[in-house]
Amino acid sequence: MRVKLSVLVVAGAFSMPVYSQGSSSTSQSTPVVELIGINIQTSANPTNNQLDEEDLQIKNAGNPQRALRSMPGVFTNQLSNQPGIEISIRGLSGYGRINSMIDGVPQNFKNVAGHSSTGNNLLYVHPELLAGISVTRGVVSGAHGAGALAGAANMRTLSEEDVLTFGNTGGLTRMRFGNNGAHASGVAAVGHRFTGVGGDDGTLSIIAAGAYKNEGNYKTGDGSKLADNRSSDSSPKGGLVKMRFKPNDRHQFELGSVWYRNTFNNSNYEWDVDNTTVTADYAYTPNNPLISLKAQAYYNQTVLDYADHIGGTYAGRRIDNDTWGINITNDSVISVLDPYDLLLSYGLAWDHNSYTPKKNRGGNHPGKIDKGSVFSNLQWTFSRTTLLAGLRYEHYRLNGYRPPYTAGVAGCPSGGSACGDNWETTSDGKLLPNIG
Repeated sequence: MRVKLSVLVVAGAFSMPVYSQGSSSTSQSTPVVELIGINIQTSANPTNNQLDEEDLQIKNAGNPQRALRSMPGVFTNQLSNQPGIEISIRGLSGYGRINSMIDGVPQNFKNVAGHSSTGNNLLYVHPELLAGISVTRGVVSGAHGAGALAGAANMRTLSEEDVLTFGNTGGLTRMRFGNNGAHASGVAAVGHRFTGVGGDDGTLSIIAAGAYKNEGNYKTGDGSKLADNRSSDSSPKGGLVKMRFKPNDRHQFELGSVWYRNTFNNSNYEWDVDNTTVTADYAYTPNNPLISLKAQAYYNQTVLDYADHIGGTYAGRRIDNDTWGINITNDSVISVLDPYDLLLSYGLAWDHNSYTPKKNRGGNHPGKIDKGSVFSNLQWTFSRTTLLAGLRYEHYRLNGYRPPYTAGVAGCPSGGSACGDNWETTSDGKLLPNIG
């Protein structure tokens, strides 16, 4: 939430006022003190951080990697020739450790590509379409905590609140120009809110946005340009379309699609990346402290193609990564000790990820995983103290190809033939309590 603080400011070299010896004299005029408002982002949970559009687009020049690195305990494994964002929280990164999301949708794409990659998750989103970033370090409550050991990060894209700020019709434009590789980038968004739809109080909002960026190869500190195999040349394009329908104050329906296209050189291959995220959200908020229901269904597809004419053995590689899922959460406010109410959140989440290398896969092996969880969280805040407790049950089922491996390694009996070269299935579940 935002807290407004009033700060007293006195012009002078001293922080305390200095009085004359004759303190009873009225000849001295009283200095005028003005009030200045300062907005500070705070959270009931100190492990949460949020950056709004101003923080991201102005203070960090629209660079999400720089914005993420400004947060405590958060880092990105950034390469000059890789526009994908690989997030690290408290030194941990990768699948099963960090839940990296766009508008609440997990981004699970990865590509093992020799010495130029770690094989961890890569998130592709156009920086100009971002309206905020939120990060949770450590235990993540709710639907976004499934399979997240070290934390979660969510990239929020432009929505109705960002485009239709001053009325029922609006727009947003932004352009940047620079040197040393930062040639140009910009975004244009338009939207309209229709009133009287589905009832006297009903509204239907539609927004659309397109973004472009032209980034060239930059010079390093010694004045030389990066080598061709580390070139930062990249020209990503992106766009989004979103619709929000509110027939009344109780119901809200949302549909959205965000896309990203880019071609760049990495690991001596030309990558062509196509990332599409589709969301469907519903919220039910009656005038009842026990009911505040939110549901989301989503789909994400990331497709990687290597150009046939550049590179070596794996030229022409094709990888499809598909993720879909659903989650439902309800918040109940329970009066325990007025005015210190208890917030109870509970729900369930499920998602499926299918990783399919279709050609020249190399070290990228196919597989599928299903994750499901049921969760509940309690939060009780009084004065400056917040008590947290949660309980989650998680279950997964993994079915994937295991390549051949040598006898005497990884449990393969010594002195025999090689193991692997087959599809294996494993599953497990665990109860995960937390308190703080």
